[in-house]
Amino acid sequence: MPKSLYLLTLCLCFGCVTVQSTQKQLNSGNYDEAITNALKELRPNKTKSKAQPYVFLLQEAFIKAQERDERSLASPAAKMTLNALEARVRLLEGLMERQEKIRPILALFDAKSKKELVFPFKNYSADYQTALATFAGQLEQKVQSGLAVNEAPYFFRDYYEKFAFLERRQLLNTMQRRLHQKCREKGATPAYGVLRNESRNVLTKSVAHCLLDFSKNNALSFWTPYDAYPKKGVPYTIAIQITLTLIEVSPENAKQQLLQFEHEVAEGTQPLRDERGKIVLDSLGEVIEVPNLRRRKLPITGTHSRNQHI
Repeated sequence: MPKSLYLLTLCLCFGCVTVQSTQKQLNSGNYDEAITNALKELRPNKTKSKAQPYVFLLQEAFIKAQERDERSLASPAAKMTLNALEARVRLLEGLMERQEKIRPILALFDAKSKKELVFPFKNYSADYQTALATFAGQLEQKVQSGLAVNEAPYFFRDYYEKFAFLERRQLLNTMQRRLHQKCREKGATPAYGVLRNESRNVLTKSVAHCLLDFSKNNALSFWTPYDAYPKKGVPYTIAIQITLTLIEVSPENAKQQLLQFEHEVAEGTQPLRDERGKIVLDSLGEVIEVPNLRRRKLPITGTHSRNQHI
């Protein structure tokens, strides 16, 4: 088989596989995936003959996706839970975004009949604004009720995320922003550090602070603000304790530590020498004597506590 004919056959086979895969996505109910695939093939040249199958696949996938989502919108919003209302808002956003993805490629035509294919676009703006207002209003009421009965922190964490969802859409009023911050406070579980020294070593305050200063540790989250030492007025719910049972020092560090306990002791005298090593004489020709200093280690003394809190 000639090379050019082989490449043409390969390209045709690849095109068929792409159409088949898009059709498979459509038949499986993965409508948005089918739409994405069809648009990818149509954008370079929507009028070429190879693009015609994708025109019909795009139309069918859009209509079925729209019908599916609109069936989910049939439930009355007033009877929905907060999670259902949030899902409703996201669903309406998806309907509008899907239309905006397809709009730039229109108009699309049937190559045989020369007729324009119909994409039944709708204006969901009013429904979207109503859904957002309903969601924000019910969320505000739910948080007010939760504050009144002092609900558990995990409830306020969920409320906080829902407020953040609305904040990203710039929909919170002054009261709702205050409630958003209140959810942050009520959802947090503050923690502080405790260092228990059960070793035979004495720790300085600076060392203890370094051991307790792990506020940037990945184990702590947004909801667990941490203080190395407890502060007055903070309702702590978690104490993170570090217990030291053994502290080992390497020889290099031990040597550096011992040098701090040495001092110089005079042991007799020695001749004074100049920079060239020659003995220095006084005006009478006598050798000048200076103290002979030697370094001596002092005995290391200290106290330690078997159970010491820093």
